[in-house]
Amino acid sequence: HPTAGAVLGPQGVVFGCEVVRQGEHLRDGLLVEHWMLVGRVEGGGEPRQIHGRSQPSPVGVHVLEVEGSIGGGSNTLVLIAWVIVKADLFQAQGRGALWNQFAGIRWPFLAASLGIGVLLNLSSAFKWQMLVRSQNLAVGLWRLFAYYVIGQFYNLILPTSMGGDVVRMHTLARYCADGYTAVASVFVERFTGMITLVVLAAVAVVVNLRTFNLPLVTVSLLAVTLLVVGIGWLVLDPRPFKLLRRIFLKRGQLFNRLGMKIEQFQGAVAAYGDVPGALGVAFLNSLLFYFLAIVNVWVTGRAFSEDVLFLHMLVATPV
Repeated sequence: HPTAGAVLGPQGVVFGCEVVRQGEHLRDGLLVEHWMLVGRVEGGGEPRQIHGRSQPSPVGVHVLEVEGSIGGGSNTLVLIAWVIVKADLFQAQGRGALWNQFAGIRWPFLAASLGIGVLLNLSSAFKWQMLVRSQNLAVGLWRLFAYYVIGQFYNLILPTSMGGDVVRMHTLARYCADGYTAVASVFVERFTGMITLVVLAAVAVVVNLRTFNLPLVTVSLLAVTLLVVGIGWLVLDPRPFKLLRRIFLKRGQLFNRLGMKIEQFQGAVAAYGDVPGALGVAFLNSLLFYFLAIVNVWVTGRAFSEDVLFLHMLVATPV
């Protein structure tokens, strides 16, 4: 990618590179951008200038041709606007390139992507049901699947991906009349997924350290790891909230009631420690979920291009 700090080639990796935009032209109805890539490359051969797609050389100059396209998604208006600007959709040329990209879509891959998307939600609903039933709440799979899809919808329109979790907590609490167990089930469902994702991302970075030897990736992964550990400590260890409750006990009944609610929530989460089998299934389901997510990203990419490799998605998706 022209904005990346590292580029994976067929025989080596370009890293620590500088990218300069050289120009653009239309080819077969597609907007082609020319980039000058200067950087150190692992691999054999003499320094040289190569026209076309990136190829490895020890030290030298590459010219990249990148077909204009738009990909990815966002759950905030700011990122959507950024994507629109970067894709030049305010210009006729950019809109034409986007139209041509969609005109060449391979429908079997798109249909497979939509089907895998349903399986992803169904897998998460099954995981949620296992956790709910381990706490003696009889809730059907399809009801939880419906709640999960509703939550996914709210994730699309709310600023963060946590908005849908609040909706799921609320709908399940209304159905089963047990608010603390409902909230705890959603928390455990998401938290086991977060732990699995952090582990997979760490493995992907370590195994492919040369490709992902970027400070932003390393610092971000470290920050997320610390965040997950911190959340787990605050929720599973009652001592921090007990200390805060003693400190603010004289501030009024509001803090006292809040402290009682937090303790009840912690107790509902701690109850999952008595059902290790359910937690084991949750972690295994998380592995299945992220494998399906990797397949989904690869299949979606294949709908638009034959150059999307599964091995690359296996590494990049968790990160």
